[in-house]
Amino acid sequence: MKFTYRVLAAALFLACATLVSAEATFVDYVTYSPNDQVPPVKVTGDNLTYIAGVGNLLKQDATSFVARLNPEHWMAVTRKGAGWLLQIHDETNEFNFRAQVSSKGVVSVQKGVDWSGMNKAQDAEHAVHLALGYLERVRTELPVFVAQMATATAETHSTAEKTATANTHSTAEKTATAEKTATHGTSAKTTEVTAEAKASQPVGDATWQKLVEGNLRFTSGKVTRPNQTMARVAETAKGQKPFAVVVCCSDSRLPPEILFDQGLGDLFVVRTAGEVVTEVELGSIEYAIEHLGAQYIVAMGHKKCGAVDATVKGGELPPNIEAIAEQIRPAVESARFFKGDLLDNSIRENAKLVLKKIKGSDILSEAFKSGKLNFKAAYYDIETGKVSAL
Repeated sequence: MKFTYRVLAAALFLACATLVSAEATFVDYVTYSPNDQVPPVKVTGDNLTYIAGVGNLLKQDATSFVARLNPEHWMAVTRKGAGWLLQIHDETNEFNFRAQVSSKGVVSVQKGVDWSGMNKAQDAEHAVHLALGYLERVRTELPVFVAQMATATAETHSTAEKTATANTHSTAEKTATAEKTATHGTSAKTTEVTAEAKASQPVGDATWQKLVEGNLRFTSGKVTRPNQTMARVAETAKGQKPFAVVVCCSDSRLPPEILFDQGLGDLFVVRTAGEVVTEVELGSIEYAIEHLGAQYIVAMGHKKCGAVDATVKGGELPPNIEAIAEQIRPAVESARFFKGDLLDNSIRENAKLVLKKIKGSDILSEAFKSGKLNFKAAYYDIETGKVSAL
């Protein structure tokens, strides 16, 4: 009986994992509030009993993490009114979920994932089905996240679970392993490079190191101001070959060419308030990679970002500024349960989500897989002038 139950649970995991990786293609995270989506699927049976058991032990508005691997992989329950708030953040499988669950199991989805080929109602219903899979695994004490399953032993997993694990390694994990180079060493803390990553090793960290060294010159007052002569003007008039793309905020305090100590034709810069990326900005980035030969993309947030601050504070905003806040809001919602300062956490999370959106481009994803492109999320401290990787 126990064996049968574990096989069924493993099969449930496999089904949910397949839904994430095959049936639905990630587009972006989406926030429905204040128009929450209420799909026909409910939380019932043992899953509802589990949430109630955890939630009713909490004081109002108190939160309990029921599964937590790291800041990018966690599951939490918060007691809210007569029901509970269920949140799941699984960066590996690009699943970000927030919903109010009533005492009768009715689910009001506040935040989810925008999948290609689905409308909002279908997105929300699909997200609830996946959330039930996470609930089932945490309730039956199975590993909740793929990152945990990758290190599990044969004694604790069935063949079906192992297959699910192999089939659900995300591009995000491959990116993390591929970025390992001799520049940063191979410490035990670094994710082991897989055979697949080695086979298609993208542009190394030499480009990032070039930017880091430029920033060190800037902060130490030893700038060289390369490629800032009339000779360079004449050279670039014939054509441009920037070595990197920098996507950053329009804030006047962080011009990339200055803080990275670069010159004319070195960087292809895309700047918007809050470094938001829509189809227009994404097209600009694709052009730089496909037609100009840039080999590196940096998505850079910065300390005390006004656009993120306005989104955190909320309230009514003018329509065009609201369009910016709408792009940033998923990062703010994701950062609400992180320890530390909400604004700063939101800024960092926003840079990561912007980079995730960039990686979702078919053109850029293909360039990465073929070894022609690499990525980095970064953070600029306006008080020290330093840029650091996220």
